[in-house]
Amino acid sequence: MCAREGPPATDPGASSIRTGIEETLARHAPVAHASDVIAPSEAHVGRTRRHFSVSLSTLFVVASAIWTLSWVINLLSSGMRNVGGYDLRTAFLPAAHAVLNGASPFPSLVDPTLAHEAAYVYPPFVAFLVAPLTLMPVPVAVGLGVVGSLLLVLLVLWLGGVRDARCYAFALCWAPTFNAVQNVNVSVPIAFCLALAWRYRSAERLSGALVGCAVAAKLFVWPLLLWPVATRRWRGAATGGAIAAVLVLGSWALIGFKGLAGYPVLLRQLSRFEEANSYSVSGVLRAFGVGAGFAHAAAILLTAILCALCLRYGRRGDDARALTAGVLAALASTPILWQHYLMLLLVALAVRRPTLSFGWVLPVALWLVPPVGHGSLIQALLVPVVVAVTGASCLFGRESPPNANGRPVRSAVRTGRSSPVRT
Repeated sequence: MCAREGPPATDPGASSIRTGIEETLARHAPVAHASDVIAPSEAHVGRTRRHFSVSLSTLFVVASAIWTLSWVINLLSSGMRNVGGYDLRTAFLPAAHAVLNGASPFPSLVDPTLAHEAAYVYPPFVAFLVAPLTLMPVPVAVGLGVVGSLLLVLLVLWLGGVRDARCYAFALCWAPTFNAVQNVNVSVPIAFCLALAWRYRSAERLSGALVGCAVAAKLFVWPLLLWPVATRRWRGAATGGAIAAVLVLGSWALIGFKGLAGYPVLLRQLSRFEEANSYSVSGVLRAFGVGAGFAHAAAILLTAILCALCLRYGRRGDDARALTAGVLAALASTPILWQHYLMLLLVALAVRRPTLSFGWVLPVALWLVPPVGHGSLIQALLVPVVVAVTGASCLFGRESPPNANGRPVRSAVRTGRSSPVRT
């Protein structure tokens, strides 16, 4: 029988080598620090915070959509009760009927509508645009006006390059947005024209024509004609001026120039009734006891400064800031300013702040002031403060981020032609 084998013999030399290797590895092994243990916990906290932020933003966007839908439904139902669409009912539809009959759409100087913010004081061009709505019942026209105005607000943001849902939510929470959609007036269509002009700014004639349409609808936006001049889009500037003149004078020609001679007097009379009670630069100064002459001089000076900034930024090739300065100059130039005029700020914010910033949140505070009339002096001051802070954040803030296509919004206008902008 074979002898039973015992355990293999151990080599003393190999054992010592193995022991030395183990000791060396132990000495050079990485030491576990406290940060190595905490890091996974910190990452978890970071993910939790991000999830909470996303959930909160989603909740706010959904709540804003529900709130908007509720007041739109309320406006549509009030339209059936002859409440909604105040401007459309009292000013635009009667003016449209007048121009279709070849009559003047303007009230007389002693008409009580002048003193109650219910008079039609726009060029006849706007009345002709509204004329198709006279073919349908007034409640239906009001309903179309409310829904159309709301859709145009969303399009203004989209055309300006806004893709942040939170910006849409805050814009729909603005008191000026509600005021403009509720009354169905020209402020939202003017903002839409300017947003389109920005979107297709590389097509000089088209962009200029859109600016001209905005000026023809409401003359106080004339500083926007400086935008194509500042950026050396000469064909756009010429087209804008020509389109504005043709639409204003052409629409007046269709009614035999009725009301043209007395139009400046009508505007002065309207300013006497409304300026001191509005939120314009001159109106707020007069509410604080400043004389009319000094208040008008201050408004003219501020308008001139903003027009100069528009030209300066345009010469430097900063398209977005030039447009923003033009928008602010228009708001500074008007002797009468109501909340719905501030829909123009949507254009400035869209092109300069396409993601959520303080400028989108601040105008929500205008729910604290009445849409028409000053209220207290603090309420009267709140509107110009909101406009000034929001405008300054757009005008003097950080450089604009890329637009929706990832391209910078600055254009190389020093060559005399704007760089191609495909949108």
